[in-house]
Amino acid sequence: MNTLPANKLRVLFVDDEPPIRDVMKIELPRMGHEATICEDGAAAIAAIDKHSFDVAIVDLRMPGLSGWDVVDHLKRVSPDTEVIISTGHGSMEEAIQALRRGAYDFLPKPCKLFEIANVLKRVGEKLALTRKTE
Repeated sequence: MNTLPANKLRVLFVDDEPPIRDVMKIELPRMGHEATICEDGAAAIAAIDKHSFDVAIVDLRMPGLSGWDVVDHLKRVSPDTEVIISTGHGSMEEAIQALRRGAYDFLPKPCKLFEIANVLKRVGEKLALTRKTE
C-alpha cells in the first residue's frame, strides 16, 4: 500500500448526480485528497476491486446497484475503509442502519463542502492515530 501524507486521503466518491460529481472532482483535490469519482454502484465496485481507499462517500439511492450494495462489497473487500453515507432521502432509521452496517458517518444531502471537509479531517486524524499504533 502506498503511503500518503497524513492529511491526504484516498477518497472514493459515488453519486449518480452529475453536478455533485463535477463539484467533488474539483473540491476533493482542492481539499488535498486523491479522489476517484464514480457515477454508479457498478463503477464503484470496479474501482474498489482495482484500488484501495481510505474512505468512501457513497450515495444510497442510485439506479442499478444501490449504495448499500457498494458498502457491503467495500466492507467485504476492504474492511478498514471508512464509509460515509450521503443521501437526500435520509431518515433516522437509515442513519442508524448505516452506523450498524459499519459506516463512519451519515451526511444528509444537500451537504455543505465544509461538512465533507470536516468529516474527512476526522477520518484522517483517526487513520493517523491508527497508523501510529501499528
